[in-house]
Amino acid sequence: PARYLYGAPFACRKCHNLAYPSQQASKHEAVIHPVRRRLATVRRALGVVGDARPREKPAGMHWRRWLALRDEWYALRELEDTWLLRGMYGCMGDEMWAQLSMERAEVLPYLKPAEEMRLYRARRAAGKY
Repeated sequence: PARYLYGAPFACRKCHNLAYPSQQASKHEAVIHPVRRRLATVRRALGVVGDARPREKPAGMHWRRWLALRDEWYALRELEDTWLLRGMYGCMGDEMWAQLSMERAEVLPYLKPAEEMRLYRARRAAGKY
């Protein structure tokens, strides 16, 4: 049953058959979705706009918190970059690898988003950030 507030009906997600944004993401994007969400939160806290690096500490923020958020920002950016590179290099054909003068077997083992995510979660659970 919908409730009315100021003449407009409101209903729950179930009534409107809506899904959460994380449920709408593809399987490939579902991995990076929480990273991007956390990155947006850290950006807001640091006062960073877009992809710019954190420059100076916002007024009123403790140094310890600023340093922890900055370190977390760098870790999340590295994780996002690793995920993007893995997706980009993973779908390249042999001709592209030849043009780049690189071997697939030499590059892909270094791009491990799942391992990076596991390490990030361990550092976060340990209270590093």
